[in-house]
Amino acid sequence: DYGNRNGISDPIMNAFSGRADTRHIEWYLHESDQDTLARMPNKKSYEEQAESNINVSSMKEYSEMKGKGGVATETATGFCIQNLMYEPCEYLNDFIGQCIFCEQSCHIAHDKESIDFLKKDCEVQTKRLEQFRKAKAPNEHAKNWYKVHSKNTFVLNELINVMEDETIPKGSVIRVIIRKQEIRIADLKTQKISIRKLQLANMEEDIKAGTEALTVDPNCDVDSKETDDGLDFLNFL
Repeated sequence: DYGNRNGISDPIMNAFSGRADTRHIEWYLHESDQDTLARMPNKKSYEEQAESNINVSSMKEYSEMKGKGGVATETATGFCIQNLMYEPCEYLNDFIGQCIFCEQSCHIAHDKESIDFLKKDCEVQTKRLEQFRKAKAPNEHAKNWYKVHSKNTFVLNELINVMEDETIPKGSVIRVIIRKQEIRIADLKTQKISIRKLQLANMEEDIKAGTEALTVDPNCDVDSKETDDGLDFLNFL
């Protein structure tokens, strides 16, 4: 019920609770129809928000450039350009910001609220890596998790730097393209795209040192969510 009130989709709540049938969710939703309607935004309030919210303004400009509405969906860190009406999102990662490394996810230059959110996420992931280095790893997968998560955290930090870059026009659309190891910046005013390559080689020595410092406990046979489960969401394998 709490997840429903805060906009979490039924498939995600089913995944959390382990239910196979989406209809089972209905037994746990206690919000009245009137309260549900009260939470739904109307067109006027959305347009008013667009006037003051750089995130929504850029999303609106993007939709106008495409020549049709409804081609983008607002997210916690920008907007998504995947048409969720016909193609549901199946992307997951091991970070708080679930959309960060998806190629369909767009971030907005100088969007302060999103930058603050991403900085907090980066702090959490950096802390996870620090704690992981200090603890005994439960299995050999730990070294692989540490390597990949270090690279992902580095990319997140690079994304934040680009979003804060004063040379990039306010409201520009920024996308992380993992498969090409680059960040693309689209100026909606000039309709020009610039590319910044991710300098992952800069992280190799730190990652190597951190991996060598990990101590694997051969007697530990308990699965760890920091390793086995986390490997399902890796982006650099």
